[in-house]
Amino acid sequence: MAALLEFTSGFLFRMALVVAILGTLFQFAQNALVVGRTSDTWQEGVTSALKTILAWMNPVSRVRSAGVVREILGGVVLAGVIVVPLFYLGHARLWGRTLGLDWPVVAAHVSDVLTKGTVVALLALLVLRLADAKYRAIVRPIDWIPISGALVAFVSGYLVAHPGYSPVSPDVTQLTHYVAADGLLLAVPFTRLVRCVLLPSAYEGAVRHRQEVKA
Repeated sequence: MAALLEFTSGFLFRMALVVAILGTLFQFAQNALVVGRTSDTWQEGVTSALKTILAWMNPVSRVRSAGVVREILGGVVLAGVIVVPLFYLGHARLWGRTLGLDWPVVAAHVSDVLTKGTVVALLALLVLRLADAKYRAIVRPIDWIPISGALVAFVSGYLVAHPGYSPVSPDVTQLTHYVAADGLLLAVPFTRLVRCVLLPSAYEGAVRHRQEVKA
């Protein structure tokens, strides 16, 4: 078990991180081409791509398209997936070991509150998406991995930090956490989520095409 834990938190984690970064860059380049083909020049394509990203970053625009509740839930999840994986003490040690840096940390109670809030927000978003017939009609099975994988990663991570609450042994809890996190990093670049975030207009075009094909 010790060797498996070392592998999933060491080599597999580093490989998954590289895949996540390179895969995301590839998706951005691919989707930028989609936008660029509809423009007269590549300069106009780049400008259009940047405008769509900036428009997506505008919370007012997101509220109009997704609604206030989903925007709030998404904000909680965003805070959780940035702060906890990067700055929780256990994760900071892993980042420091991987990158050879003295990584900053946040207080344990802050990580606990964010973890609980993120789990609740993820569950709420999952319920909303399951109840949305239009959303279910356009997503592929792999597109459910980010939210379900994040749920497993956050719940198992909380249990790693609080082993007294875990129904299984600490080693099994740790392994579950590592595998969920690694799997999430490996899968995210190949889901619609990264396309939606990087280039919303290209994503929306793909969604419309999928709807037309199904029709």
